[in-house]
Amino acid sequence: MSEETNNSSFKEFIDGSALDYFQGGFDRWQVRLKRPNIGIPWYPPTDTQYFKFLRDSANIYGPDTIYNDFVKIYDITTSDLKTSTKAFSLISTISSKYNKDSLEMEIWLSVLYMAMVAEENKRWTKLGKRIKRLGVHRVLLENVPPKIAADESKGKPWKVIDEECKIRGF
Repeated sequence: MSEETNNSSFKEFIDGSALDYFQGGFDRWQVRLKRPNIGIPWYPPTDTQYFKFLRDSANIYGPDTIYNDFVKIYDITTSDLKTSTKAFSLISTISSKYNKDSLEMEIWLSVLYMAMVAEENKRWTKLGKRIKRLGVHRVLLENVPPKIAADESKGKPWKVIDEECKIRGF
């Protein structure tokens, strides 16, 4: 992980975009994204942003297609950063089928992957990456608006969210 003043990054893309972890408000697992070709410096992407991208992509490619591809990434996600090379390779392969949207798909699936790794590494986590899967499920398969899916779990007891996940089979 790079420091705020370091120019290195955890994952770089062909257009110069990059992803990294940095020290956030709670831990060192805050994901940040840089999009230099469109003039955006490092910033922490939000659940709403990637949920919106996935929903918009689902309008083109179908919600089941996007969701099933997400689940492939979800299934190999662990707390161990040593598995990231395998995950990024899978994300690249999955994204390549999205034609003109392949780079954006690769970037946003990578953001989501790194966010799931962060959830797996949160101290005392009870839900881990399942919290992200619940949001993706809600947006893609239940047609819940991205902002609502991003915010509806905030403040809920983990046991309630756990039950919502179990009802959906994860």
